[in-house]
Amino acid sequence: MMRNDGEVTVYVLQCRNQGTKSDQRWRGANLDHFGHPPGFKASSDCWQRTGLDGTFDEEQGFEGLKLMSREHVE
Repeated sequence: MMRNDGEVTVYVLQCRNQGTKSDQRWRGANLDHFGHPPGFKASSDCWQRTGLDGTFDEEQGFEGLKLMSREHVE
């Protein structure tokens, strides 16, 4: 359980909606589609503590973004 007396930074993967130009909002990436990079799994510390599909580790966040970008370039 997270403590209520501090701050925490969570890195999450997002992608831009491919809808109409007026509806191109950023949203959480569907990792079932993009794959689960290291640190972005339900067994990870972040998910277990916060329920968020992310990571506390900045380097893992950037590695996840690189993997998602490399695998799904249009």
